[in-house]
Amino acid sequence: MTFKRPSDEQLLNEQAQQGRAMIENAILSLLATTEAGLSNAEIADQLGLKSSGKTGQRNYLTWSVLQKLVLEDRVQSLPRPRSKSGVIYRVEKGA
Repeated sequence: MTFKRPSDEQLLNEQAQQGRAMIENAILSLLATTEAGLSNAEIADQLGLKSSGKTGQRNYLTWSVLQKLVLEDRVQSLPRPRSKSGVIYRVEKGA
């Protein structure tokens, strides 16, 4: 029996999915440490994933992962207290 070697594309896809899952787990673990929640900027800073680009997009990696987690109901997105704009993210305890 011969095994077909996965293509480079398959290997790269697997690596990317593993990386995304690791970032998701890191975000969920971090959010579990605070009841008040954290902003995207705070999450990016604490995980060492801060970024900025020429287009003005900042911390897009963590923001996009957070949006996926919100859509999956794994993270809550709530208005930031005492702020006219901005949100905080948190996980429900026991969730």
